[in-house]
Amino acid sequence: RRGSGVRWMTAAEPPKGRSPFGQKEDAQPWHGAGADRSVPCRPQAGRVIFALLRAQASRRGSGVRWMTAAEPPKGRGPFGQKEDAQSRHGAGADRSVPCRPQAGRVNFRIGGFFMLLDHYVSAMPCWKGRVDSDSDYDAFRWHQWVQPLDLNDGGAPFDGALGFAFVGFCSDKGVARNKGRTGTALAPDFVRGQMSNLPCTFSQEVKLFDAGDIVCDEISLEEGQRELGLAVEEILRRRLFPIVLGGGHETTFGHFQGQHNYLKDKGRTPELGIVNFDAHFDLRPYDMGNSSGTMFRQMADVCRAEGTPYHYFPIGIQQHSNTVSLFKKARELGVDYVLAKEIQGSNMESILERMDTFLYRCRDAYITVCTDVFSSAFAPGVSAPQSLGLDPEVVLPLLKHVLRTRKVRGFDICEISPRFDQDNTTANLGAVIIFAVINTLCRMNGLEYAAE
Repeated sequence: RRGSGVRWMTAAEPPKGRSPFGQKEDAQPWHGAGADRSVPCRPQAGRVIFALLRAQASRRGSGVRWMTAAEPPKGRGPFGQKEDAQSRHGAGADRSVPCRPQAGRVNFRIGGFFMLLDHYVSAMPCWKGRVDSDSDYDAFRWHQWVQPLDLNDGGAPFDGALGFAFVGFCSDKGVARNKGRTGTALAPDFVRGQMSNLPCTFSQEVKLFDAGDIVCDEISLEEGQRELGLAVEEILRRRLFPIVLGGGHETTFGHFQGQHNYLKDKGRTPELGIVNFDAHFDLRPYDMGNSSGTMFRQMADVCRAEGTPYHYFPIGIQQHSNTVSLFKKARELGVDYVLAKEIQGSNMESILERMDTFLYRCRDAYITVCTDVFSSAFAPGVSAPQSLGLDPEVVLPLLKHVLRTRKVRGFDICEISPRFDQDNTTANLGAVIIFAVINTLCRMNGLEYAAE
């Protein structure tokens, strides 16, 4: 009405030109094959519309109260602890970012529109590849089986046998703060590209969903991590297994928030075991803000503030990549760890025993993989390459061993940097690891596809 230049589009009128990823598109790839076209076709999945809805809410007196950075929320923060303005934003954090209670955890409807995430885009255009048959499931590849999932639509929980939901975290802000090689923000698209042609080796009862990307271009890292946490919570609420595609390793703190808050919302004390395949402890101080080297120290502080157990087990630690101070911090926090040279020495029986002891103490667990744990011969495209890293063939049996405990609730893979990748070698490795995760869980549930 005011001539703002914002043009509203219907589902029958897809956006012209280029999508958020820069590629040309028509109606089908914007919505995704088989998508519900009754859902409004929104540019940037609500970036512009969110601001208009906010104004509309204030006019209609919807009861949603917006707060500025100078007006911190009173009471309890996203982890339940008491807080003031400084603890809400974090020491040294960017206070120009709007301070919203629970970062959108109180969902609201305006005119029937459900809002959970506001920096959220579809990633369905990334799923494309070879088609051997349109009807023979034996010949299907993942890009033919994956379905779009809109976490903003308030949908009902999944009622099938087993479902997986991919969600991307397009950020390398933590890597930049950590003085690493940036480029990981592009990784979710590249990993999807490598997953597209993977064969469907599981039963048709198994469903794959793509829940889109959290894009951090216009928000702070901390806000992006909160939104990722909300996305993971929503995926878990829908009874799906979240597979998070990073992003720098700061991705895993958002994943942790979602897992942690979901367990609390279910009335359970979070006893979450964090299994981290990584060359680094990532236990650095975060006085100057979150980064890709601080996440597991942040998790320890969250657990201490709430009086909940802190269970952290890093595998593949490189002595030349961690300071003496970080080894001391690990001992201070009671962290057991496996050095890369212990794995390379083939002392697997002792390592499996230590893993079992750790997992026995945890009621639930999730796995995070930082691809710099692998040798640069297998993973050249990472933020911090490791010339003496691990062989993926050695790591995969350990990862599958953790999955077979039936305690794992989610998985993330981080630090793939397409900018430095060679022939998509590292993105392909990430895709193969995800293939192994999904097929292991399918086999455990009797859903592995067997040709007659």
